[in-house]
Amino acid sequence: MGYTLTVDIPNLGPNEEVQIPGLGTFKNGGTYEVDDELAERYRVAHTTVVPEFDENNNLVANNEEQGPTLLEAAKSMYGIEVKTAGPPKAKAEETKKEEEGK
Repeated sequence: MGYTLTVDIPNLGPNEEVQIPGLGTFKNGGTYEVDDELAERYRVAHTTVVPEFDENNNLVANNEEQGPTLLEAAKSMYGIEVKTAGPPKAKAEETKKEEEGK
């Protein structure tokens, strides 16, 4: 399935590079396809460790809290828009042919 990521930051010039930690570098004014694997790597890169303490304030565990999805994170990214994309074109055509054959 994947995602479509659009970078449109008005105070940057066209083609200036924008780095999104855990995802990569993109040029301002561009639209990019982000596959599910890269989106998952983004989420893993933003995983945090949340310590758990007992009533005596002793550390009893370190729990991992998975980072936000790309869609969730984009809501707070200035000038970045992320939308869910359909299946890749080749896969969509293959699926259509399979359905027509039924």
